[in-house]
Amino acid sequence: MCVYSGSCEPITIRRLCHTSRNALVAESSVRYLSGANVGGWYAPNLTSDASGIGSWSEDELVQYLRTGHVENRAQAAGGRAEAIEHSLRYLSDDLHSMAAYLKQVPAMATGPMAGLSVCALALLIV
Repeated sequence: MCVYSGSCEPITIRRLCHTSRNALVAESSVRYLSGANVGGWYAPNLTSDASGIGSWSEDELVQYLRTGHVENRAQAAGGRAEAIEHSLRYLSDDLHSMAAYLKQVPAMATGPMAGLSVCALALLIV
């Protein structure tokens, strides 16, 4: 059984990393899971848009969540690789629940503001 937060979002889906920030450095609700730069890493678009995981099958998502690798698609690194090594790889049916959740997230193309880091946004405010 998949563990969900209060917003019915799988806890392991890191919206803090994959959702860009607005001008007040809060999560941009209109850019939910559309990708962002965090701590020197790029957390990619997890929406069903073509710039995200739109062309991925549910089985490919499960494979990525379990192993961190999908041939010709992606290789996990940084925080995602750690999450897979220490947590996600031990799940089974939960991975299918997470993949199904991600496939239903509304499409959001990666845009020009989507990848700004918290530090870059702070510079814009100053």
